[in-house]
Amino acid sequence: PISPVVAQTPAAELVNKFPHMDVLEPEKLEWMQELPPTKLPIRGIPYTARFNFKGELMPYTTEIKTDGLYHHGEEPGRPGYTLQELVQLSRSSMLQHRVTAISTIGSIFYRASDYDSCLARPLLPQLLDSDLFLLFRFSLDDPVRSVVSAAIAAIASVLVNPKDEGCLDRLLETATGVRQPLFSVHLDLKPSEISELKDVQLLRVDVILGALRINLLPRFRYILEKLKPEPVEISHIMRCLIRIARHSSESAASISRTPGLLQVVRKLLNEKPPVACSDALKLFRVMACYSRQVAEYLVETYSLVEVFQRFIAGDLGETTINLALESFYTWQTLLNYHLTTSNVSMFTPVIQRLLMYYVESINLDGARADLAHATALINWLTTVLRINVSYAQCLIPAFQLCALKWLSQAETTYPLKWADHALLGAVLQ
Repeated sequence: PISPVVAQTPAAELVNKFPHMDVLEPEKLEWMQELPPTKLPIRGIPYTARFNFKGELMPYTTEIKTDGLYHHGEEPGRPGYTLQELVQLSRSSMLQHRVTAISTIGSIFYRASDYDSCLARPLLPQLLDSDLFLLFRFSLDDPVRSVVSAAIAAIASVLVNPKDEGCLDRLLETATGVRQPLFSVHLDLKPSEISELKDVQLLRVDVILGALRINLLPRFRYILEKLKPEPVEISHIMRCLIRIARHSSESAASISRTPGLLQVVRKLLNEKPPVACSDALKLFRVMACYSRQVAEYLVETYSLVEVFQRFIAGDLGETTINLALESFYTWQTLLNYHLTTSNVSMFTPVIQRLLMYYVESINLDGARADLAHATALINWLTTVLRINVSYAQCLIPAFQLCALKWLSQAETTYPLKWADHALLGAVLQ
C-alpha cells in the first residue's frame, strides 16, 4: 500500500507506473544525508595530502567555503583531491574533468618544493615516480585544444624553475653573467645502459633526456606551426626549450637538429606586435653560450645580427625593453667567440645616440628598466673594447661622460639598489 503522505503528492503516479517504487530503501539514501563532523587526526600520525585546484596543499579540515573540492569518495568530509584521485579524474570521459585534473597536477608540480617541510617525503620525486609526465606528453596529442593547452602549461611546470631563470637573468648584469651553467644530471650509467632504459625509467632519473626520447621537440614544433597557440602557450613552450637547452650541449644540439623547430622560433622574432619574442631570442642566446660551433651555425642560418640591430635601434617601451636587453646579451655572447665583430663598426652611430641619451636622461635614481638597458649596453661595449679597441674608439668619449655622471651621482644616492650597483660595476669594469 502507498503511504498516506506519498498518496497526496505527485509521486503517487510514479509509484503506480514503475515497480517497487513504493519500497523505501534507506541505505540507498544515506549519501544524501549531512556529513558528520570531521575528526581531527591524531598528532604524529600521517594522513593523505589533498590539494585544491591551484595546487595548494589543503588543511585536514576547514570551515572556509571551498566549492568543488568535496566529493563522495574516500574522506568526503575533507576538502581537496589526492594525486591518485586527480590521475583518475584525468582519464575521465568528461572534457572538463580532464582539463581540470591536468591543470591541477601541473600546479602541484609548480609548488612541489614548497611542501617538502610538511610532507613525510619530498613531493617532487614522488610526482616524477608517478609517471605523470607521460600523461602530460600524451595529452599534447589530444584532439581537443583545451587539453593541449593544459598539457603545455603542466609540462612547463615540470621542466621550468622560474627562480633559477630569474637568478640567471639577474646575473647577466654582472661581468661574467653571459656564461651560463649546465643543469645536466650525472647518471652513473654507461651510454649503452641508458639506451636500454625504458621511457618511464629514463623520465624518473632524467626528465629532460626522457622528454627528448618521447619526441617532445617535434610535437612542440607542430604546435607552434600548426595550432596557432596563444601568447601564453608560446611563452610556456619557449621556456621549456630554454630549460632543455640548459641541460647539456647535446640537448641544445637536439633542438637545432629538430626539423623546422628553430625556423618557427625565428619567425616569432618577426611578429608584430612581438609575441614571446624575448624568450625566443633568449633560447638562441642559451644555445649559443655552450658551443662556438652552435653559435656560428645560429648566426649563419638565422640572421641573428639583423634581429639585434632592429631591436636595439628601435624605440624603447614596456613591450620592447626585454627584446633590447636580450639583443645586447645575445650579441655579447657571440662576440665572446669573436663572431659578428665586422658588424660593430656600422652600428656605432646607434650606440653613440644611446650613450648621449644616457648622459641627458638616465640617472641612478631612474627606472630599473632604464638602468638595466644602460648596464647591458656598457657590458656589450666592454666586450667590444676587450676584443679590439679600434672597433669602438669613437664611443669612448660618450662613455666617459656617462661614467663621470653616474659615479658622481653614486656619492649622493642612498641607498643604492641592485640596478645601481650593476650599472656602476659595469662602468668600473
